[in-house]
Amino acid sequence: ICSDCYVHLLRVIETRMSRASILWRIHLHLAAFSQLGVLTRIVIGRLFSGSCSGNGRWTWAPCVTGSGLMVTGDTLFHDFPANVLGSFIIGLLSTGSNLAAIYPCQCTTNNVSGLQLPSLPRNSKLQSDGELHIGLRTGYCGSLTTFSSWFMQVVILMVGRSMPPGTVRGTHWVQGMWAIYLGMSGPLFALILGQHAALAAAAFWVAAEQTSCRWQRPMWATDVPAFKPIGTLTMQSTKAKPVLEAAEVAEVAADPAPEAAGAFGSVAVSTGGNPPPPALVLEVADGKLLPANAEFAPTAATAGVGLPANTLGAAASDSASPAPIRRLTRPAKLLVDVAAGSSFLTLTGVSLAYAYLDRSTTPKNHRRYWWFSILLGPAGCFLRWHLSHLNGWRDGWLQYGTFAANMLGCVLDYVCEALMFRLAGSLTNTQQVTLQGLMVGTAGCLTTVSTYVFEIQKLALASPILAYKYFLASTVVPVALGILVYGIPAWMGT
Repeated sequence: ICSDCYVHLLRVIETRMSRASILWRIHLHLAAFSQLGVLTRIVIGRLFSGSCSGNGRWTWAPCVTGSGLMVTGDTLFHDFPANVLGSFIIGLLSTGSNLAAIYPCQCTTNNVSGLQLPSLPRNSKLQSDGELHIGLRTGYCGSLTTFSSWFMQVVILMVGRSMPPGTVRGTHWVQGMWAIYLGMSGPLFALILGQHAALAAAAFWVAAEQTSCRWQRPMWATDVPAFKPIGTLTMQSTKAKPVLEAAEVAEVAADPAPEAAGAFGSVAVSTGGNPPPPALVLEVADGKLLPANAEFAPTAATAGVGLPANTLGAAASDSASPAPIRRLTRPAKLLVDVAAGSSFLTLTGVSLAYAYLDRSTTPKNHRRYWWFSILLGPAGCFLRWHLSHLNGWRDGWLQYGTFAANMLGCVLDYVCEALMFRLAGSLTNTQQVTLQGLMVGTAGCLTTVSTYVFEIQKLALASPILAYKYFLASTVVPVALGILVYGIPAWMGT
């Protein structure tokens, strides 16, 4: 009994240590990639805003996007390009199961089956690093896109305030509605484009590996006498004696019906250095061709190619299943973790240093919020990832985790912007850049557009009504909260 208790205790400790190790790796990748997402979003925003954003080194860039704080009537809000780019990247990083569900065709299933990153080769070891995938999708793409900045712009247009604080130019509801439309349609189109790019990349890797639907010949199949065409098979053998292999059956079936060969020729097999898939061997039993080995279950997929209903359909899907995904070794995992940790430590150290150095340099005060945003970003990303576990709760149309994260981030954005408006002129530089860091970093990483548009797409495939309900809830609630939390203080302050 004591020995059993000891073994059980060891298993419990090992399980908890394994879970702790996984959680540690997840948070490491979330922190590193969220900082990279924030930095990318800031740079893209400055690049496309150009002279719209005021002074600095970016005045050479064209004025494409802006903010209602700068130019009243801007429907292309400041972070619109970042939202489009992040949605494209998350589409490119879609899993094979999601792509197969969204684009259900045989070629898609064969190319992306079992892949976590169809845009990478099947034999890539990065296919099995789940923590890295969370860092890329939730950390980088979720932090590169921001829901709070989008609706902050919409609310500013509807409230009608512009810079400098205390001035009013009337509301712009039409521009606000267009900002909602463009902010939704742009990332959604980018998501679809990214998914198509992932499918194209998967097809490219399959073609590069020069795979084909060829069945391995068993060593004992050469002893079988010559056979008759399939249409004239008789009960010459009733015992479980293998007589045909699938490649020969496909060749014979292709003669009377050439178009039927596509059912088999489109299936790709990749060994990738692993043992080849099991061979399909057929036997004659009760006047029918049946699989001799148990790996293949009968289906009705080949009824149209001259074979009995339960003969070869499962062979074309099961035995042609892709090679197992190569697992990431411990040294490789350590190398990935070292790269993520190095990125996190480098950006944290540089941000701390420049946040301190820029405090006394007046021309560089405008970039000081960059460093505060990078430092405060991971906190919002962590909270969003933990809230994502609420998605699918009660199996309803509302994605509670994403919805809660987006609403919390919007409220944080509204509160910070209202404080900056009401206390303009009395805030120190450190207080102002801290509020900006909370808006750009914490609220920007807490909210996400890339996950939101992906959820809209999946709901639309199941039921368009549910997708519209989710879209309306995610539009009306933040606008109402913005008018309540930000609009009233802005109007009272003027």
